[in-house]
Amino acid sequence: MDKLSDDLLQAIFQELDAVTLLTLSRVSKEFQFAADSDSTWKYVHGFTRTKSMTVITESKRHIRELGDLLWVARRAELKAGEIFFRAPDSDWVVAEQKRLELTNAHRLWKDTTGNLDKATRDLSVAIQMLRVPRSMRLDAARTRIEYYAELKKAQRMKLDVSATDAARSRLTKINQDVAILVDEKALGKQMTKWWVATCCARSIWANPDEPLIMTD
Repeated sequence: MDKLSDDLLQAIFQELDAVTLLTLSRVSKEFQFAADSDSTWKYVHGFTRTKSMTVITESKRHIRELGDLLWVARRAELKAGEIFFRAPDSDWVVAEQKRLELTNAHRLWKDTTGNLDKATRDLSVAIQMLRVPRSMRLDAARTRIEYYAELKKAQRMKLDVSATDAARSRLTKINQDVAILVDEKALGKQMTKWWVATCCARSIWANPDEPLIMTD
């Protein structure tokens, strides 16, 4: 394939996914030129390689910062709890202040825990979505929207649920197609039946210039 023209090589690479492009860029200089080009990455993934790697790096940095903040928040909660329970104060104002400090410390710890969990889950989804070409992500997001539009229409018109069978079948099929490419466990356990398609619509790769992929 090294002897193929640059245009043909790029056309072939545009049929792949971002993870495969990263692998091929290490094969040879010719492959690297085609696999790392902005036009190839934008076509395949929706973002340039530089932008994509920056997003991943920044996400990891944010997770480390939240981890540090969680440690500080936990220490603050333990200290506030120790002060509050060690020597109950007869002064109502002082006692209320201690209680408020403990409540705020616990809230900070709880909020930080939630933010860390979300950031970790978002990064895991983003990494998995690198395996799903942009065209398939758009198709999954679009099919998901169409299904829920049909479902709402059926509910509004009080139609039998079978009226949505066609849309349901399309969504199930695209969901299965995407699931083949990713590690579903890494996407997190969700109650939503078609969570894989939802990840396509809501990952950090969702392009604000394309409303379809952002719409609930």
